[in-house]
Amino acid sequence: MVGVGAMDDEVRFNALELFHQGRTIRGCVYGSSDSARDVPVLADLARKGELDLATMITDEISLEGVPDAFERMRRGRGGRSLVRFDP
Repeated sequence: MVGVGAMDDEVRFNALELFHQGRTIRGCVYGSSDSARDVPVLADLARKGELDLATMITDEISLEGVPDAFERMRRGRGGRSLVRFDP
């Protein structure tokens, strides 16, 4: 499984298959990245146009839309909302 599921999603597997095939279960947050190292690299790639950030956004919302965005994330319906602050 890759990504974030809903709170009530279940993952099932056969314990013997896990053992026999040498598989592991591993969780991570933000890809287990080192933000002090990785964020400057990613920002530089984005500035150069080498990282397409638009494809990573699930929704564009206003500040008022933040509660709904969290609810969608809890349901597993998108976790990368961009908050737009209109002048």
